[in-house]
Amino acid sequence: MDFGLSETQEQLQQSARDFLARACPAAFVREVMRDAEGFPRAFYRQLAELGWTGLIVPEAYGGSALGMLDLAVLTEEIGRAVMPGPFLSSTLATLAIAQAGSAAQKKQWLPKLAG
Repeated sequence: MDFGLSETQEQLQQSARDFLARACPAAFVREVMRDAEGFPRAFYRQLAELGWTGLIVPEAYGGSALGMLDLAVLTEEIGRAVMPGPFLSSTLATLAIAQAGSAAQKKQWLPKLAG
């Protein structure tokens, strides 16, 4: 049994690591921590453009429809970089809507959450 990452997951891991090394250095994290809002909006727009906010959103709603292991690979890199912001809580809300939301809730919220 192979417990390694798939080629796609390895690419996700490396691209996340590369992006976060450039866009989320320690100085940026400290700057966000000092900011009263504490939410780097422009940075999160970049995450949406990369498809990270829609990673687990079904394709029917504009997401990538990837799985929990893919999400784990990404969140491991996010933790490694100490990325600021509400990525985990937003992702958990997305998962809750995708799994247990009504059809109306899915139609209303998932496309927005997918970025």
